[in-house]
Amino acid sequence: MIEHRLLAHWPFPAFVMDADWTILRLNRAAEAMFGTFRDPENGELNVFAIFLSDRFRDLVENWEEASTSLYFRLQTAAMHSVRIRQGFDAARARGMFDHIGQAITSAHDIPIYVPVIFRHPSGARLKLTSLLGQLVSVHDALVAGFEIELMVPVDAETERCMMANLPA
Repeated sequence: MIEHRLLAHWPFPAFVMDADWTILRLNRAAEAMFGTFRDPENGELNVFAIFLSDRFRDLVENWEEASTSLYFRLQTAAMHSVRIRQGFDAARARGMFDHIGQAITSAHDIPIYVPVIFRHPSGARLKLTSLLGQLVSVHDALVAGFEIELMVPVDAETERCMMANLPA
């Protein structure tokens, strides 16, 4: 149902992930955007592994700003996943989030949300945010833990670029 009624109709990257942030289903746009990040050993796509990879972070122009939201999202996810908790602890030990304390205590205005700004291979700057959802009225604990992430372009330029370069 998720694959045919939601993912197939969303024109931008969208995927379903479990509590460990392993992508279970994704649409063609998400495959085009994230497929090159597949684990070479098992073919797995894991959002946590993608977000914290050097290769992905190199594509994010505003990592320090955008990673603040990721940090708090990871804190929540770490309460429900041993895999994420261990990886998050390791990332913090490596200093990946050392800037967070300064970011949240500085005297500047905190925006309502921070889009992630990616460098597209075409040279365009993609400004994205995500919508997260879950199924309700679920009677299976495994399915109740699924998160559906829909990536949303923040501006018209990003939408045009994505519509031109990502398969619908």
